Parts: sequence; C-alpha cells; structure tokens
Amino acid sequence: AGIVLELKPGAGEKVKEGYNFTLTENTTGNARKGTVIFKSQKGTKEITFVQFGVNDIAGTYEATYSTFGEGDDWVSETVKIELLQDEENEAVFYADGLSSIRGVVLPLKFDGETYQLSALNGQYLGFIESQKWYLYTIVRSEAGYVHADTSLSYPAIAELDVDDEELMPFFPFKDRKGFSFTGETGTIKSFIDAIGVYVFASKSPTFGNNNNLGYYDIFKGLSIKKIKYLFLILLLKKSLLKKRQN
Repeated sequence: AGIVLELKPGAGEKVKEGYNFTLTENTTGNARKGTVIFKSQKGTKEITFVQFGVNDIAGTYEATYSTFGEGDDWVSETVKIELLQDEENEAVFYADGLSSIRGVVLPLKFDGETYQLSALNGQYLGFIESQKWYLYTIVRSEAGYVHADTSLSYPAIAELDVDDEELMPFFPFKDRKGFSFTGETGTIKSFIDAIGVYVFASKSPTFGNNNNLGYYDIFKGLSIKKIKYLFLILLLKKSLLKKRQN
C-alpha cells in the first residue's frame, strides 16, 4: 500500500520555493509510492512520489519475447524468471530461467542514474563438456547481423505505472540509439532487436573459421515485468506457521 503524508502547518521546512521534507529510506525490496497532500486556504494539492532504485529490482519476473519456431517463423513465448542480484556488485544481475539451458544465467547491469537495465553482450556463460560447446551472449541487429562486441548491449528503461496499487517495474528492451558497423555493402546503421545464447567451438566468440556453431536461445523484443509470485508467498506462510507450532 502507498504512504500518504499530510503536511500540516509547521511540518517540514518552509523555504522560499515551498517546503522541504525528508522521506525514510525504502528498504522493502520493491518500488514504493506515496502521496503528499498540501493543504492551504487556496485548496488542496496532491503530489505522488516514487522510491525506486537498484535494490528494488531482484525478484520474480514474467518475461515475454519472440523466438524462432517451426519453419523459422517468429513465435511468442512467456516464461517466469528470477533476477538475482550479484553479492559483490549491486548493479549486476543475472536472469535465471530465461535460457532453456539449465544453469545458464544471462548477465545484466543497472544504471541508477538513467534507470536503464542492459543485457550485456559478448559475455562468457559457460562450457558444456559433453558437447564441447562454449556459450556466449550475442546480440542481433535489425539488419540481420550478429555482433559479439562487448561495447554493445540490449537496453531497457524502467517503467513504473503510478496508478498500480503496488509498483512493479517493467523493462521493455529496445535500442533507441542504434549503432554503425561495417557490413558487406559498407557502413550500416542499425538497431539491436534481440539477444541470444550462441554456441562456439572455442573460448572466443568469433564468427570465422567455423567457430560459430549457431544459436541455442534467442530473445527478440524482450520485455520483463516484476510480479508477486504466489508460490513464494505460500512458502513464507508455511514457514511462519511451522515456527509458531514449534
């Protein structure tokens, strides 16, 4: 539930431009909103504020994307994933459950200044011994090319709907800036529209000398929205019940 603050005479600090007031730190692990109500002889003014930062991102998400189906036609899929926060670098996250390869997590990084969550490119994901496969994240451009350049990423700006009863961040991945690269016809300007898990024959994401063995997963038009996972809530209730019984 949101927080409603009603500023009465004497509350906060009156300054030339209005009032200064301080909100307590948001330690809930989720985005939080509230409403400040200003009352005066001239009437009432309501202002909605949002508290959202790097420590409100981890959790359960619903991921929607397009991938190749039968006949190489694009088909839409929706899965539940977990965003796990790195223990040493709070800005780094791992998408667990997005790849169809069990145990493979895709790395992302959050910028607290721009509220951008970026799926990182050219990142080593692991080695499958039985197949002699080296796995990397690789982005795809609208022009139909694949790119291993680690300076590229698949970005998403956080969106929050203040009309929702509980704020759940939504990240629609979309490259708005684009980039230029050299193709067979010269310099090409394009935009990233997908990221995938690609397979290589060596521990180097290069595309020559038969090193690229193709993609294993691909996520086009990816978007993720944080959700309240009922199963986790039920587990918590059961855990509390056991403690009370003991």
